Amino acid sequence: MNGRKPRLRAAACSLLWALAAAPAVQAQDAPAPEVPADAAAAIGEAWAEWLSAYETGDAGTLAGLFSEDGIYAANTGEVLQGRAGIRSGVEGWGARQAMFLEALGFPADSPIDVQEEVLRLRGDGDAVYRLSRFLVLVEPSRCALDAGHLLGVWRRGDDGAWRLESLLGNRDRRPPAQACGTRGAPD
Repeated sequence: MNGRKPRLRAAACSLLWALAAAPAVQAQDAPAPEVPADAAAAIGEAWAEWLSAYETGDAGTLAGLFSEDGIYAANTGEVLQGRAGIRSGVEGWGARQAMFLEALGFPADSPIDVQEEVLRLRGDGDAVYRLSRFLVLVEPSRCALDAGHLLGVWRRGDDGAWRLESLLGNRDRRPPAQACGTRGAPD
């Protein structure tokens, strides 16, 4: 069991890097596949729901946005698999976040705000990948707790709903410009 998570994470990383690199190896004159407008809108709505669930710690909603056998390789290093595994793994994040906020001098129930910029949205028909950059801010000081990138693979289910098949998060090595100091204020 101990060797399973690194293999799973390595497999997820390889798959996601291959998907991300695919447009780079296309012929120069071949346009990248455009995402149909209805798919882009549906994925945008689902992602807004995901962000809201993440910000409020709603593990059930967050897990429900994954396919039944979805994989979430979080930027914490955890690899969560399947809706039940994702829900179980995410449920403890609220308590850990509260301890982290208190260690930085914030009230444990300080609201967070996730800002995001979509860098690439590619795919067609029933499969889309979405690359974005994120910044997690603590309110009201607006100092940054975390920053990095997310690469998600979305699939349209038999019911027509778009769900995450896999999501890979990574942290930036450098802290963001407005990183939180030890007293709850930007450094």
